[in-house]
Amino acid sequence: MPARTELDRRLDDLHLAVVQVGARVVEALHRAMTALDRSDSALATEVVVGDDAIDAACSTIERLSLQVIALHQPLVGDLRRALAGLMIAEELERMGDHAQGIAHLVTRLPFAPERPTLHALGELGRVVGQQVEAALAAYDAGDAAQARAAWAGDAAVDERYGDLVQALMGEMEGAWGATTRDTYLLWVAHNLERIADRATNICEHVVFIVTGERLMSVSVPTSP
Repeated sequence: MPARTELDRRLDDLHLAVVQVGARVVEALHRAMTALDRSDSALATEVVVGDDAIDAACSTIERLSLQVIALHQPLVGDLRRALAGLMIAEELERMGDHAQGIAHLVTRLPFAPERPTLHALGELGRVVGQQVEAALAAYDAGDAAQARAAWAGDAAVDERYGDLVQALMGEMEGAWGATTRDTYLLWVAHNLERIADRATNICEHVVFIVTGERLMSVSVPTSP
């Protein structure tokens, strides 16, 4: 087996850094949704404050990526890994911002949502969290097929998001005094939908690392 080079070590460090910050983002999302479910402003504030650590970790990834490119002039395969690390760091930073946005909204809610609405938001958050975890698992494994499967899962997020938006709009029309609350909840749902979209971007970056191609579409079997 050939000896590991300095480039190999730097790329491994980059990979590990992406996996670690990805775990932080997943945790931030989980804590933000828990704060919403419990109307826990203190926990929400912790998520808001904790986003600085995610931003710092993403900056470290960007620096590692640029060091690989500038110092080692990697060939095509390794260059794709370095570039994808840079792009995934940006996606993760934005995901962290969206989780922080959810937490901000929790602290501003004038009163607690109804339990059915909380349940629907919680289910959307659960599916989005699974989407992010699947995208990061595909990155960790370097598996293009796994990335494509995770990418296809975004359809379930879109369906739940659409149903939830319709339900919230209906509540705003029929319940006096709920307009401000439900507007904030619409923004929570929007943040969740954007996190899922960024997870699909990560899947595209994984396919780029492995194949050098950009994922544009996936054939998804239709339900009977």
